[in-house]
This record gives sequence, C-alpha cells and structure tokens, in this order.
Amino acid sequence: MEGFTLAYYIRDTKENLRKNDILNLFATATPYGDKIKENLAPYPADKEELLKQEFEELKAAITYLKEVPKSRFEEIKDSLMQIVSVDLVIEYLEGKAILNSPMLFNLNKFLFIAKRVADLMENTSWFSNTQIRWQFNEKLYKLLKIKASYSFYIGSYGDEAYEQFIFNLRKLEVELSNLIKNEENRLLKYYALEGRVFIDGALLVNKNSEELVSELAGSDAFIVTKETFTAVTFSRKEIKQEILLKEKIDELKSVLQAKENQLYENLSDEIREHSSYIRELTEKVGKFDWLLAKAVYAVNHSATIPVINSHEYIFKVHDGVHPIIKKELQGLGKEFSPLTIKLESGVAVLTGANMGGKTITLKTVGALLIMAQMGLPVTARYFEFKPADFIYTSLNEEKDLVGLSSFGAEVQSLNEVIELKNMWGLILLDEIANGTNPEEGIALAKAILNTLMKGKCSVLVTTHFDGLSSEKGVVHWQVKGLRKLKDIVSIGDIYANFDYGLEKVTAKDTVPKDALKVAYLMGMNKEVLLLAEKYLVTNGEE
Repeated sequence: MEGFTLAYYIRDTKENLRKNDILNLFATATPYGDKIKENLAPYPADKEELLKQEFEELKAAITYLKEVPKSRFEEIKDSLMQIVSVDLVIEYLEGKAILNSPMLFNLNKFLFIAKRVADLMENTSWFSNTQIRWQFNEKLYKLLKIKASYSFYIGSYGDEAYEQFIFNLRKLEVELSNLIKNEENRLLKYYALEGRVFIDGALLVNKNSEELVSELAGSDAFIVTKETFTAVTFSRKEIKQEILLKEKIDELKSVLQAKENQLYENLSDEIREHSSYIRELTEKVGKFDWLLAKAVYAVNHSATIPVINSHEYIFKVHDGVHPIIKKELQGLGKEFSPLTIKLESGVAVLTGANMGGKTITLKTVGALLIMAQMGLPVTARYFEFKPADFIYTSLNEEKDLVGLSSFGAEVQSLNEVIELKNMWGLILLDEIANGTNPEEGIALAKAILNTLMKGKCSVLVTTHFDGLSSEKGVVHWQVKGLRKLKDIVSIGDIYANFDYGLEKVTAKDTVPKDALKVAYLMGMNKEVLLLAEKYLVTNGEE
C-alpha cells in the first residue's frame, strides 16, 4: 500500500519473485493509478484490518464488474484514459505560484472527466465507500466555469472594461488586416500582377520574367528579401498608416498582457483555496482506477480474493499458479501445473526430480504471498494466509556458480534470516547448502533447519540431500513425478506424464529416485546404469 515503508523483502527476494512484472499485469488507465501501482508495497503484518478493508472493496468491485453492462464499463474506462496529470498544478498552488493557461486547461479537463466518471458511477453502492467516492465541489467547478466542456479562456474571467478593451483591440486588428489586404490588391493591380498572391507579405517572381524583376527591384514599394537560381522573393514595404496601426496594437497588447497576468494571479489565488480538494481528488481517482484494474484482472483470470487468518500462522493454497510463469509457458504452448500446498510455522522440505518444478514451486508460493499482502487478487482457486512480517528467497538459479562465493553469499543471507526466525515470515530456500561438499552440506543444512524450527517463521526448502526430510518435526512434501508410471517407453512419455503435483509424505519415505529412469530413457550407457543401480543397493560400495 502506498505510504507504508517496510523492510519486507529480504535481499533479492522482490526481484526473485518478479514483483514488478506481476504488478504490470494490472492495466491502469490514469497517471494516478500508475502512481499507486509503481509505489505499491505489502501491507505490514500489523495493518491487517486495512488489508481486510482492501479485500472488501475489491470484492464489491468484482461484483459490480460482473453486473455492469459492458457498454457502461467501456464508457467509464474510456473516460479514465482521458484523465491528465495535474501534479504540476498542485505544486504551483501549494508553492503559491501563478498558474498559466496550459495548466488551467489541464485542471479543467481533469475536473470535467472526474465528474463524468462520478456521474457514470452514480447510485453504485460500492462507489459510495468513503475511501473511493469523490464529492462534487460546486464552488470550484463554478469558479472555473466547467459545464458542458473543459475549454479554458482567460478572457472569460475579465470584467466589462476588459471586454471593451478586447473589443477595441480586435477592431484595430481587423482594421490593420483590411489595410494590408487593400494595399496588396492595389500593388497587384498597379504592377499588372493579377493572378498572383502575396504570401505573408511576400511575392515570388520567376527570374525568367526579367522585366518584372527589374521593375519591382527599382520600385519604392518592394525590397528583395531572398534570391535563388530560379526566383526572386520581394517583400512589400509597410506604409506609414500600417506602421502606426501596428505600433498602437503592440502597445495595447502589452497592456492586455498585464491585465491577463492579473487575471491569472487572481484566479490562481481563488483556486488555491481548493488545492487540498484537488490533491485528494487525484488520490481517489487513482485508487478507483487501481481498484478497477484489480477487479478486471480478477474477473479475466479467475483470480480469488485471499482469506486472512488472524489466528493461525499459515499459508494455504489450492490450485495456485505463478501468473508470470504461467503466461510465459502459455506462450510456448505449455501449461502450468497448479500448486496445492499448506505451510505452517516450522520447516517443510520439498523433494523430487530436477525436472520436477521445485524452484517454480518456491517462486509460486512466494509470488502468491506478496500478491495477497499487496491487496491483489491471487491466481489460485483458494488462498489463505496470515500476513507476514517478511519474506526471503534463496533460489539456486540466482546463485553464483563459483563455489566459495556462492557458499559465502548464502551464509551471509542465511545469517540475516536466522536473526528473524522469531518473527512470522516466509523463508524459501532452494537447494540449501549446496555450495559446499555433500557431507558438510547436509550437516549444515540440518543445523540451519533445526535452528529455524525453533522460531515462528515458516520455511520451505528444496533439497537433494537424503535424510533432511526425516528430521524430527520436518514436514515432507514431494513432487509426485514418475512413480505412478510402470511402462514409460519414450522421452516424450516423460514430459507428457510427469506429475508436477505435490503430496505430503511421511518421514519414513525416501527422496524419490526418478533420475535413473530418466537417464535410461535419455540414452545413458547401460553399463553406467547397471553400476549406478548396484551402488544404490550397496550404498556406494563395490
């Protein structure tokens, strides 16, 4: 939520879970909806009531969206897309500066469109919510003369004397225009130039007309202003009456500028009294736009509103998908296997084959949590959670491939989250302690998990280490994989029949060993496969 600052994401977690990519899935229509989206952060765990209110508003918006006629919604969306930014206007008003014509035009347009949207939403129950609905400021609209359009003309704010001044000025300008037109016609007739026209007081003559060029060049009425290989451009010399009229008009325009400056200053002062209303209106327009964007996404993608559990430390998801990864897979003609899992305070281990999507599981769990805690609809059939104090991810694909630097970075980040173990947070660890040798790695992994188990946080860790799942108190989740297949005869069967779903298993179950089955289908040397099977039986001894 905009306005909350919270050390919620530990280290690179925000990037790992692709928070910004997720937010960009929600299409806002106004600069103020964009601003909310750009600054969106998870609600702190102690702001649970505000998050509940956010979900109630979203639920009402979704209901409205499902009921409103499509034509009415399109009209609302088209209107929102016409909203312009008035941030500079607000800055000038609050800084006691004078607004200019473009700023006032934008303000009029903003207020006009905002009223149109409010009129379209009239008698809509959820729009009446005080957090969303904006009031009509009749005094401001009357001041800016906003009625049937949002046009702006500073002269409409002048008094009768101003109007008379403008009338006299326009009269002189017409007189000058007629004088110039008459003088040009006189010259065209005098020099037998009928059929030619002056363009901005200039006359273009082809050099082939030598006599005419010579005559005009020697005339007191013209001067040469440009010459090319083919033509000569003559400009008409201004006559005395024309010069006097122009001087008078310039003088009056200077006076007019001073009068209009005063009008701009007076109008800015009057509008300044409503600056807080204008700022509040931009915020409400942004919130309305953002709420609609979330509702549209929820309806179009069958996303659900999360359920907040105030009493249990829990993350529970049924048929959840990572919205970005699902979209990318669809682009490749593939489907995302929905995720169902329940995590509580303590440690859970996730095992399975390399191709089993364990890392994607971590990303999905994390992405769904941050979506929920930012007040977004969640891409799942059901999602229940207790708002967390923090979230941390350590993904195998993000780690430096150089052993020592990888292991060192992992130690530093794990130290950081171990300090937070007594807070309610989600820790997602991919292939814990794989940056060192297996014997020490499994010892370190067990020690880390047992340390974290003493805290309040929820830990989900993927591993290839046999034995982690048998640690006391550890919950074991396993990718179903290929274990249900008896007759796999081709590589295609692997991808077509691999079950990416998760199942909860008991501590006595071992880490699934699909690797030899996959290696066989991939064409691994038979002698190697036989030796591998022998080592499995004899625990690696000859």
